[in-house]
Amino acid sequence: MHTHKGNSYLSYAYQFPEKTACAMSRRINGHWQYKGILNELTGNSNTKRQAIINLNGKPYFIYHTGGIQPSGGSFRHSVAIDELMYNPDGTLKGAVITTEGVQPVKAR
Repeated sequence: MHTHKGNSYLSYAYQFPEKTACAMSRRINGHWQYKGILNELTGNSNTKRQAIINLNGKPYFIYHTGGIQPSGGSFRHSVAIDELMYNPDGTLKGAVITTEGVQPVKAR
C-alpha cells in the first residue's frame, strides 16, 4: 500500500503468471475500487513481488523479472526499478517497464 496526494493505493499480484494490479480509495480503510493492471508479464518471471516507494518526491515501482538469467527458469529473479506515473485524476498511469531501469538517485 502507498498514498499519493490524498489517495490510497493497494498494489497486488494478479493471476498467474502474475501481473500487478491496483485498487484505489480515498480512505486507507476502503472502499477500494479496482483500477486495472500496472504492469503485465515481465520476461520469463512468473511472479512480481512489487513495491512502490517515494524518493525525493518521485514515485518508483520496484519489481522482479527474469532478465539477468533468461535461461535460468521462470522462478529466478532479477530486481528492477522504474518510474511510476499518475494520471491527472489521481489514478495510476502505471510503470513504463524498461531494461535499463532508472538513473542512480541520491537520497536528500
